[in-house]
Amino acid sequence: MIELRLKKIISNTFQCNISEIDEESSIYRVKNWDSLSHYELIDALENEFNIKISDAETETLTSYKIILATLKSYNAT
Repeated sequence: MIELRLKKIISNTFQCNISEIDEESSIYRVKNWDSLSHYELIDALENEFNIKISDAETETLTSYKIILATLKSYNAT
C-alpha cells in the first residue's frame, strides 16, 4: 500500500510518530521538516519507489497530499 509506505518514509525521515502523518501533514506542520531533511525525503522516495524526481519537482513536494499524488502520477508501486 503506497500510502503506508509513504507515511513510514515521512515518519523515519522527520523522526515523528507515523500516527502523526495525515492528509494535512506538510512542511509547515511537521516539526523536523527543514531544507536538509527535505532532500533526505526525496532521496528516500526515489530509492523506495525506484523513481527519479526532477529538481524542479522536488521544490513542489511540500505536503503528504502532494507527494502522494506525485507518486501516483509516476505509477509508483
